[in-house]
Amino acid sequence: MENILPKHSAGTCDAFSALSSRRSVRAKSASSSPPSSNNRRRFQFVQYGDTLPANYSMMKTIACDGNVSGATVQLTHWTGNETEEKYYADTSTEIAMNFIEHNNEDDSGEYADAIVLNNHYDTDGVLSCFALLEPEFALKHKQIFIEAAESGDFGEFSSENGVKLDIALSSICDPLSSLCVTDDDELAYSLAFEKVKGVVERLNEDVGEELWKEGYDQVLEAEKVFERGNARVRRSEKDARLAIVESRTEDGYLSSQAVHKKLKEIGADGVGENPVLRVLRATKDESSGKYRYFYEKPSYGWVKKLQKRREIPDVDADVLAENLSGSSSSSWSKGGPLGLSAICQMNE
Repeated sequence: MENILPKHSAGTCDAFSALSSRRSVRAKSASSSPPSSNNRRRFQFVQYGDTLPANYSMMKTIACDGNVSGATVQLTHWTGNETEEKYYADTSTEIAMNFIEHNNEDDSGEYADAIVLNNHYDTDGVLSCFALLEPEFALKHKQIFIEAAESGDFGEFSSENGVKLDIALSSICDPLSSLCVTDDDELAYSLAFEKVKGVVERLNEDVGEELWKEGYDQVLEAEKVFERGNARVRRSEKDARLAIVESRTEDGYLSSQAVHKKLKEIGADGVGENPVLRVLRATKDESSGKYRYFYEKPSYGWVKKLQKRREIPDVDADVLAENLSGSSSSSWSKGGPLGLSAICQMNE
C-alpha cells in the first residue's frame, strides 16, 4: 500500500450526583477550580481556534493539552507544541504530572496563581488540567490518570480502571453515548471537574457503574470476538511493520482498546519489542465473502513527538487513496473510523 506495504440522560445525572453527594458543590462555572484548600490556580475554557483572552494577557497562563496562542507556558503533546523537554511525555496528563513534580508545587512558585487553559474536551484534557488544579489528589492517583489519558487519546488498554475512567469522562460530552449530558465543551469541563474525585475513588465499587459500563461492555465484547476466533491480529508475512486485523462485518469496528491488547501480546504495540508502523483492518462480509479495508496508523500515531512510544512516519493520505483507487477495482478515500490516526478506507 505504501513503501512498507500497503446527550442528556437523567440516569447519568443521578449517577454523578451519587458520586459527589458527600462533597461540597461549587458553582457550575468552567472558570472556577475544583474545591481545594491550598490551590490558587483557576481554569478557563477557550473556544477552539481563539487566542488568549485579553483580560488574561498580564497574567501567568498555562495551556494544557491544546495550543492556545499567547499562553505563557505550554504543557501539551499537540502538534507544533513548545513544551519544555524536561516536562515532555507522550500524553498531556503525564506532562502535567512532570510539571507538578518538577516544581514541587510550593505555594510560592512562579505559576502558583496561573490560569489553566484548554480549548477542547476529552479525557487527556480533563485530567491534565485537573492535575494542575488538584495536584495532591492527581499525584496520589498518578498512574490511573495517565492510563485513562492513554485510553482516551491512544485507544490503549493500559489498565481496566484506566479504560473505565476514560469512558466515564468521555461519556459526559460524547454524542454517540446514551449517557451524554451535554455537547458544550465548556459545560462538560465544569461537570467533569466536579466528579473526577468521586469517579476515581469508586471505580472498584458498584456506585456509578452506569457511567462506564456501557462503553466498557463494548470493549469486553470486542475481546470476546477475538476469544471466539472470529477475529485475529497478526503481522504481515511480507512486512513485520504492518499489523493486519481480520474480523467480520457483523462484529462492527472492534474497539481500539481490544485491538491494542492483541498488538501488545505480539510485541507490536508502541512500547513493544517491534512496534508496527501501520495497521490494516480487513472486515469480511460473510454473506458475500467480500472484504472492506481500513488503513491506519497505530492509534497513538497522530502524535508527532513521542517519548516512550515509537514515532510513526506520516503519509499523504489523499495521494495514497488516489493511488489505491487507480490501481484496484475499489474506490478509496481519506479518513476512517479511527479519526486522527486514520489514513484511508475502502468506500462501501
